[in-house]
Amino acid sequence: MNKIIVLALLLLLNISICQAATGYEYIIEEYVVQENDTLEKIADEFIIKNTYGEREIREFTEGIKELNCLLSNEIETGQILKISYWTKKG
Repeated sequence: MNKIIVLALLLLLNISICQAATGYEYIIEEYVVQENDTLEKIADEFIIKNTYGEREIREFTEGIKELNCLLSNEIETGQILKISYWTKKG
């Protein structure tokens, strides 16, 4: 019973997100870490591409960590990171 309720809630959440994002496109880019890059610096560079509502830099940084299965803010030169954001279509 609990599994059914959780699945129903997840389905409703997914529908809500899809409806809210009408007119926007979900983008995932790859970025190659450069010398002297930090996760915060990269997030600061990419957050401006997100045109679907305001996002805080800490939340955006955590999103990069989550998408790339990073347990800390440590990154290495040459590492390839996936970075996602929403942008207006067209």
